[in-house]
Amino acid sequence: MKTTTSLPLLAALGLLTVASPAVAAPAKVAGGAVSPSGAATVKIKNPNRYTLKGSVTLASGKTKLASRKVKVKGKRTRKYSLKLSAAALKSLKARGSLATTLTARLAKGKGKPRTYRKALVLKAPGTSGGGAPGAGSPGAGQGGGGAGGGTTSNTWKATTSMGGTFDLTVVGSQVTLAKPTFQPVSCLKTGGYSSARTSLSSELFDKLGPWALGNQDATQTQTVPRVNTLVTSGARTVTYRLKTTRTGDQISGTMVQSFSDSTLEFWYPNPPKIAFISCAGTLNFTAVPAA
Repeated sequence: MKTTTSLPLLAALGLLTVASPAVAAPAKVAGGAVSPSGAATVKIKNPNRYTLKGSVTLASGKTKLASRKVKVKGKRTRKYSLKLSAAALKSLKARGSLATTLTARLAKGKGKPRTYRKALVLKAPGTSGGGAPGAGSPGAGQGGGGAGGGTTSNTWKATTSMGGTFDLTVVGSQVTLAKPTFQPVSCLKTGGYSSARTSLSSELFDKLGPWALGNQDATQTQTVPRVNTLVTSGARTVTYRLKTTRTGDQISGTMVQSFSDSTLEFWYPNPPKIAFISCAGTLNFTAVPAA
């Protein structure tokens, strides 16, 4: 027997296919240099066909540095200038660099905004990177030649296992990072009602020290925001470890950081359950005296 399908049914199926909404692509945010007048450049890329509107904020810890409203049309990239406060610019110039978090809250029309966070290191105008301690710093001008080394420089250049570089200051038996350095971090969520999830992010190792050269055990902590999408916004306690070993004019090291979070998940009419998030990251490096 021949089976036929009515035209109205076929038309309805076709409409259902056309009406299926496309999955929204995530926007991309990035930060740039700070101008001499104290304006930080922020770039937003909108890969969708519709306009995204909202706000962007720059903060260092719990201190807001700058914010403004933004609007990016579909398939466009726009740059915005965020004017730092006078106090923020003064602090940036005094320190040379500042670890910050760029937060963007963007939405389509009157829909629920989506939050994007990115860790940035703002550099003071005219600054190319961190240097050795100033004249008032402990050990400045004393050289870095300790046991097992013949160098007289206390500025070292480190290269990470991911190809990045940063500066170290070595004075006697102490090591200090010249500026915060990015490292990969993986977060795992377990418990709650939803299935286990993992998320990778690039987080700042922003505990500069000083650290004991060769110390394999000591840890340091501070409360700062992280950008991994599995953790909630706001500051949290991060535990840092810096393991180093010196052989002559070479230092081998490992940077480790870890932090955690927890959230309540609801599944009506069942009682809420706690979901736990644990995060950790490791980055190896090798350093030699700077030329």
